[in-house]
Amino acid sequence: MIIKNGLVLRPDGSAQTLDIRIERGRITELGALGDRSDDQILDARDRLIAPGLVNTHCHSNENYFKGCFDNLPLELWLLFSYPVLSAPRQSAREIYVRTMLGCIEMLRSGCTTVVDFLYEMPETTPESVTAVLQAYRDSGMRVLLIVGYSDKVYYETTPMAMEMLTPELKERMDREPLPTPEESLQLVDALRERWHGLDNRIAIGLGPSGPQRCSDRELEMTAEYAARHDLRIHIHTLETKMQAYTGRLYWGKTIIEHLHDLNFLSPRVSLNHAIWLTERDIDLVAESGATATHNLLSNFKLGSGISPVPEMLARGINISLGTDGKSSNDSQDMYEVVKTVALLHKTQQPEFERWLGAPESWHMGTLGGAQSIGLHDELGRIEVGQRADLVLFDRNTIPFTPLNNPLHQLVYCLPSSTVRTVLVEGEIAVDDGRMARVDEVELLREGNELGRAFVERSGATFEISRKIFPAVAAGYRHAVAQDVGVRRHIGNEV
Repeated sequence: MIIKNGLVLRPDGSAQTLDIRIERGRITELGALGDRSDDQILDARDRLIAPGLVNTHCHSNENYFKGCFDNLPLELWLLFSYPVLSAPRQSAREIYVRTMLGCIEMLRSGCTTVVDFLYEMPETTPESVTAVLQAYRDSGMRVLLIVGYSDKVYYETTPMAMEMLTPELKERMDREPLPTPEESLQLVDALRERWHGLDNRIAIGLGPSGPQRCSDRELEMTAEYAARHDLRIHIHTLETKMQAYTGRLYWGKTIIEHLHDLNFLSPRVSLNHAIWLTERDIDLVAESGATATHNLLSNFKLGSGISPVPEMLARGINISLGTDGKSSNDSQDMYEVVKTVALLHKTQQPEFERWLGAPESWHMGTLGGAQSIGLHDELGRIEVGQRADLVLFDRNTIPFTPLNNPLHQLVYCLPSSTVRTVLVEGEIAVDDGRMARVDEVELLREGNELGRAFVERSGATFEISRKIFPAVAAGYRHAVAQDVGVRRHIGNEV
């Protein structure tokens, strides 16, 4: 394929009219190029061409819960989004359609790569993962599928008022089957052998849910397996003040210090959220080479706080961006995230010379994401040798009229609605604003029907969650009143 006469966003933030030749999924030439007899020509006049965004944290298993919950902090939100008891199973078709809804939203808004942290309720199976990955494969999207797991009984994972938990509910939690670390890694191993590297677009990674939800043995086995097979690890870390309190309560140290002492931290690790960090925590993360995944909009909705991104960047920590799931951020439009990140951190301190802006936020959404998944030499910029994950925007639209600064307008003008063509690995996934490889209209019809039925089916599960709610709420209120050693201003907490 040769893309002709497009205004191409360059790595330095400038834009230049260039042709792009793509062969075997990669960019092979840039410039004023002549046509070959066998070239497929894509006319890009009136198009701005940018690299696809990388969404480094979402949960496709939440997709049917869009719009369901509000005004719940994470620990109470989890009771409904990830119910402890009696979660209804979903068929392979329900899972496939559910995943495809996310693919449609992300691809059509200019996101070409996603890290999907799959934590299936009541359990993750080879069949459920197959349904998820088949959807990504059919859509054409690039995915790092993180297999989520934990091995602790629910009431051991978060401080709660146990006296408020009925003996019957505690007994049911005790009976709930939990996979052993060996069983979780066996599942990862089987999926790795079948899917890892397929089509140059599918990768498998490890997802210990959170340090407080996993035994030390499970964390150590995860780190060893990832090193042996060179896989990525994603783990929810210090998302809330309650988690910061939990670390000190369980181990007498911060969660980051505990992970450091287990030799868990490494450049393979992405710490999802990373909000309630002490100064020493930031130093330890920087020394390890781990990435912090910034999920600003879900952190807003769950009242979790604001990640110390400027401080982490100043220490050389790689930061990537994520939408999180549709149950905690009802949109998976990465351009909302990129814009909000570029704006919010200006409010955190008055020295405007040190503010983050469009270039920093764009870097996090592209190259920062590529680095977090181990593709920093292959994704995130338009250069010869890079994978051809490209987004073509219609310049004859409001976000780009007048076109004064292409990079700033990509970040601040919310151009998602102007996406016309999306390529992943050099193949067209969105054509003239519509999905090119699947029947979008039929999938939306089916998604509405299956999704509403699943939410209705969850009613009995929510009743059980409401019975657990008072015990968790009491634990939450106690935890947020504690001193956790984080002195900088975060949200409404000091």
